[in-house]
Amino acid sequence: MLRSHHRQSFSAIQPSLQAKSGNIQNFGTADFQYDASAGRYFTPASLASGGTTTAWISRFSSGVTVPTSGFGPTYGGGTYSLPNFYYVGTNTHNPVVANVTASIAVGTASTFSGTVAQTSGNAATATLTVTTNPTNNGIAIGYLVTGGTLPTGTFILANQSGTANTTGAWTVTVPQGTTIPTNASSVTYTCTAITMTVSAVASGIINVCGMMYKSSGGPASNTFVTASANENTSLTGTGGTGTYLVNISQTYSSTSGVTQFMPFVGFNSGDAFRVPMAAGDRTVSGYTVLIAYKWGDVTGHVSMMGSTHANGGDYSWGRNLAVREYNVAGGSATGGTASSTGWHVTALRFDGTQSTNNTRFKAWYDGTLETLNWGATTVGTSTTAPASITSTVTAAALTSGTMTLTYATTGSPAYVVGDSITVAGLSPTTTSTSALVNGTFTVTACTATTVSYAITGTYTRTSGGTVTGVPIPNLMVSGKAPIASATKNTFPTTTTQEINIGELLVYSSALGDTQISSLTTYLKNKWLGTN
Repeated sequence: MLRSHHRQSFSAIQPSLQAKSGNIQNFGTADFQYDASAGRYFTPASLASGGTTTAWISRFSSGVTVPTSGFGPTYGGGTYSLPNFYYVGTNTHNPVVANVTASIAVGTASTFSGTVAQTSGNAATATLTVTTNPTNNGIAIGYLVTGGTLPTGTFILANQSGTANTTGAWTVTVPQGTTIPTNASSVTYTCTAITMTVSAVASGIINVCGMMYKSSGGPASNTFVTASANENTSLTGTGGTGTYLVNISQTYSSTSGVTQFMPFVGFNSGDAFRVPMAAGDRTVSGYTVLIAYKWGDVTGHVSMMGSTHANGGDYSWGRNLAVREYNVAGGSATGGTASSTGWHVTALRFDGTQSTNNTRFKAWYDGTLETLNWGATTVGTSTTAPASITSTVTAAALTSGTMTLTYATTGSPAYVVGDSITVAGLSPTTTSTSALVNGTFTVTACTATTVSYAITGTYTRTSGGTVTGVPIPNLMVSGKAPIASATKNTFPTTTTQEINIGELLVYSSALGDTQISSLTTYLKNKWLGTN
């Protein structure tokens, strides 16, 4: 499933791992990360089902764009919709992570001239270019930014260049994933620290990206924490009492009973997402996965995630009725009870270099090692390669030494550069230079609907043609739910969601027990409000 040839060092894990309010960038580099608390990972105009997902943190072959359609008939066919993004204070499935006493005050505003350029492929982020020196306290991570066409709640996410009181460039975003339009004309912007002071913590751990909520007498609607002391050293809060920044300008005196919860995605109906991987992921001997999630209220067979290998699933896990079930490299095991109560963290590790089922594969549930029952099955030393697929050619074009064949969409690129494909049935059978058009070729480019390779001459196709090859695998997250999709920013109070996901981390190697424990702590801090 994951690249076994890329055995990344995990020495990048920092001592700050134990910080209460964390940023995953401090914890090493995952090959894939999805964090539902960052609404910017969705195309803003399509946060509800049916949209396109962009800006995943993915280091697999196809980069950051994640298609939402199935991978051809061989891989199940059909079209999947995106999970819905939820951030309403009354959601019954909320991951509630803290209950605090807090106040909010508005700081001294700074002004400057600048322009805004929307990020290509991710309309929920933009670059703010500062062209005059900011006044007063200047600019800092977590500050609210207003002016021009910036939507309400826009804040400073990261520094690109310059300092607080100089010209430079900063990344801005909106927690709800709202579109940030380009504003190429220079206008006056205002940057302000909106400081939340937490004087007491009744329970839990405060996190960046979480929304502060109280039914009345508390934070304004859609108030999100934008920075802690981990992101901005002028602050003092690291998950407990202290100061934090928020994204909505407001003032209120200290009040108890303020709840923080994390935005999440809920899978219902035909919801799923898939992440194209790489050629080296066709067979692997090790991987690590960690996920923060909540099961829905229904029973039955529910898939949490797996790889689309068209062979019954080399790697997958979910719930089989009320029991957690794991499948890996030919082995299948059951674990403990799949509770629909509360949020949980599961960690999975496959290490094909080990000698027994229980050493080759381990699962941790909220940090506790599972006791697995493998029955008569055996975990192999590596995963099984995807099954070969064949696509019917609908068009062929030869330009400047590159042949490009067109076929029905495969949902995502089926091959990567350097892969071998077999072409058959094209007529005529040769180019103008007598080069054979049918045979085995090396892929030079590929999309969801085309594949290209080098060949000489000119060519006009009259009929026929197929392309056959072993596709790259896909990491698939899916929920088999019995109800229709809800709309953005709503959630039923009684019922039925199959899976809800907060954060997913995938590593291309079998991490050690200590590393897994540290990452589990990070996820429990953030999504469960516990250590």
